[in-house]
Amino acid sequence: MTKELITIKRFFFPGSISELAAHLVLPPFQPYAYAIYVHCFTCSKDHHASRRISTELAQQGIATLRFDLSGLGESKGSFAQTSFTTNIEDILAATHYLKKIMSLQN
Repeated sequence: MTKELITIKRFFFPGSISELAAHLVLPPFQPYAYAIYVHCFTCSKDHHASRRISTELAQQGIATLRFDLSGLGESKGSFAQTSFTTNIEDILAATHYLKKIMSLQN
């Protein structure tokens, strides 16, 4: 089975403390669903599992927003300033940003 080419859009969006680095992984055709992938506590959006999962989801028609939490990976901010609360706020910010992207694509 051959894999079709996916598209990865790289950008930043506002998070709880600072700008968050993100990748939107898009299928080679109109997505039928969207997902948000939040990495583990010590990982980043670029961890091999994050890349593999979002790539496979895209092949199945699901666009995935994966991003670095504040203070991790390519996101701005200091990890020392983060907490469980700021992580939840980052996830909510990702949800709002993804809704904005979805409204522009439809």
